[in-house]
Amino acid sequence: MTAIGVRIPRKEDARILVGKGRYVDDLAVPHMAHATFVRSPFAHADITSVNLVEARKSPGVVAAYSGSESAVDMPLIPTAAADDAPPRTPLTGDRVHYVGEPVVMVLAKDPRAAVNGAERVDVDYEPLPHVLDPWEALSPGAPLVHPDRGTNKIGEIHKVIGDPDDAFSKADHIVSRRLTVQRISASPMEPRAILAVPEPSTGHLTVWLSCQGPHTLRTWLAHIFELDESKLRIVAPDVGGGFGSKLNLYSDELAVIWAALELGIPVKWVETRTENFTSGVHARDQIHDAELALDADGKILALRSHFVGDLGAYFHFFTPVVPDLTIDTLTGNYDIPSVDIKLEKVFTNKMSIEALRGSGRAEATYVQERLIEEAARELGIDPVEMRLRNLVAPDQLPYRTPFGLTYTGGDYPALLKRAAELVGYQAVRTRQQQARKAGSHIGIGFATYNLLCGFSPSGHDWNPMKFFPGHESTLIRVDPQGKAVVYSGLSPQGQGSDTVVAQIAADQMQIPFDHITVTHGDTETIPFGGGTHGSRGAVVGGHAALLAAERVVEKARQVAAAMLEAAAEDIAYEDGVFTVVGSPEAMVSWREVAEEAHFLKRCGPMFEPGLEATAFYDPPDVNFAFGANAAVVEVDTETGKVKILDFVSVDDYGVGINPGIVDGQIHGGIAQGIGQALYEQVSHDESGQVPSASFAAYLLPSAMEVPRLTLDNMVSPSDTPLGVRGVGESGTLASPPAIANAVADALAPFGVRIDRTPLRPDVVWELLHP
Repeated sequence: MTAIGVRIPRKEDARILVGKGRYVDDLAVPHMAHATFVRSPFAHADITSVNLVEARKSPGVVAAYSGSESAVDMPLIPTAAADDAPPRTPLTGDRVHYVGEPVVMVLAKDPRAAVNGAERVDVDYEPLPHVLDPWEALSPGAPLVHPDRGTNKIGEIHKVIGDPDDAFSKADHIVSRRLTVQRISASPMEPRAILAVPEPSTGHLTVWLSCQGPHTLRTWLAHIFELDESKLRIVAPDVGGGFGSKLNLYSDELAVIWAALELGIPVKWVETRTENFTSGVHARDQIHDAELALDADGKILALRSHFVGDLGAYFHFFTPVVPDLTIDTLTGNYDIPSVDIKLEKVFTNKMSIEALRGSGRAEATYVQERLIEEAARELGIDPVEMRLRNLVAPDQLPYRTPFGLTYTGGDYPALLKRAAELVGYQAVRTRQQQARKAGSHIGIGFATYNLLCGFSPSGHDWNPMKFFPGHESTLIRVDPQGKAVVYSGLSPQGQGSDTVVAQIAADQMQIPFDHITVTHGDTETIPFGGGTHGSRGAVVGGHAALLAAERVVEKARQVAAAMLEAAAEDIAYEDGVFTVVGSPEAMVSWREVAEEAHFLKRCGPMFEPGLEATAFYDPPDVNFAFGANAAVVEVDTETGKVKILDFVSVDDYGVGINPGIVDGQIHGGIAQGIGQALYEQVSHDESGQVPSASFAAYLLPSAMEVPRLTLDNMVSPSDTPLGVRGVGESGTLASPPAIANAVADALAPFGVRIDRTPLRPDVVWELLHP
């Protein structure tokens, strides 16, 4: 009985796809108040007065709070990755630092009454100079986001490895570019939502929250509000997407919890889409001054990048460490002996940046792949050949990068060659020449990726975050009928983790897939775990399920041995049947063993009753997945519109537990990569307003913009027991540079330089008509 490697339909789909999911906004409890927020319309301003008198008189309003009035009672918000974060409270008191910062919270008996009450709030502001450009923020005399710090510069990391100065001095060619990775939004289908339900008589608090890691957030909430963690329950029901944006505790969510505790009544808040754009975390937003040193044959000798990371106005959990990931993944799959990387982190008057699918690594992949593409063009070398000359070769494995990471698997040249083969590289080149003669402009672009994932061993350098475990947990409980419930510490948001975990457990326990139920997301029933993020579902959570299933089978073997009056080491188990080695006629079924384990009618007091086991898996190291993308585009030079004609992805994700789910993850990641390459950008006008705060202005690719994708895979099992590698973020890494490279290739006759994304029609048209 084999369940691993099978395209089993997702357990979740029968419920989710027909609208029977249960999200926070579907929940209601008696006497529940609804919250809404008055937010800052200014990027930087002093709050001179707040008048709540009329709001509190508004029909249905239960209470109204301002930061200036309640700041003394509200807790300070910490961050998981830095001890020197600027102080802030759930509602800001005397100053706002970005458009959308919460200033006032109004609670009412229904959502409309709360909105009506908020409209009667009167806040006076004294606008202050603000800064939006990160390079400007570093310049002398720039407005200070936090004046008490005396600078907008958060910190600097400078890594010089090898001898880059010597390499650049001896280089035959130096290729330099300023490359910008724009600010984007996670834009989950379900915005954030929270329902906080206190029980004043017992001191218990239940928080229903659209989140990605309930145990971690429970520990943080207990720390922030000085609560007894044993009386605090966090429940993540069905979650409609997160992509990293729901790993945090936000100021408005903390305000809701504070109000529930203050009033002793349930309080609910559901974010609007506009709030999601202005007050939900953003991502990316880096500017690199990068250059390659190359010899005459196009071999890379060294890489330099001086880049700035625009972190916004405050720290959330991972804010200060996201650009650190960029540093240590900038060489990707390439053999680059010397590097000189300098990162400056800076505050600006914007919402914070945070983890978003591929965080840090997507930025690194874009920079390295755009640089290599430009180097190939300047040196007159075919872009595929250019990459083949520089990719780490299989005989170099295990390969240690300049930053100390060790690659132990994969064949990076083979992945690229396969992508070129599947896209029909030479045929596209012929078609391109023919199209140019006819006045059309077709381009082809390639990119490779190396996904650092599976975050991370608890004590590893990659996991410096307070209260964020690297391990994952699983409890498996088998009932007397032999059916199992798997309690997983993962907290998925649509990835299909329930199915993957069930397949692993079914395969190990040799019972039907349909006999397994998976539950997650409730700190009251699930053992402590880290949740779902960083492509760690199968890599970490899957192994916890494997270990728990192994322990259940081992106990079942002991019970079967007692039932068959044999030694445990003489018991064989296959397809749900225990037999005695050498005496196959002596057998008992899995169900018989499960029943005996619970009632002990034959084994008596030999065993502790029940058939269950809990396991925690803390990975020994980080994990890597690899791949190569190829994109073919057509650019309308009259309008600037880019159309994707073909897209190929060849991936090495190790052993695929469920190939259908893996394909779905790659499809989704590529769709987001297409958005980053061609459509998405969180924009700010000169005043700091966010004109892109709706789907009318913030464009996402629809099914019409995502072409039919050609997917292929090569398997090099990882060093883990399951042989798996991460896959959830892989599609987001190479797709933006592959598309940008294709556009650059299509527009090569015009001498156009692609130095930023998104490549919307207006951007491309301006490049063609400077």
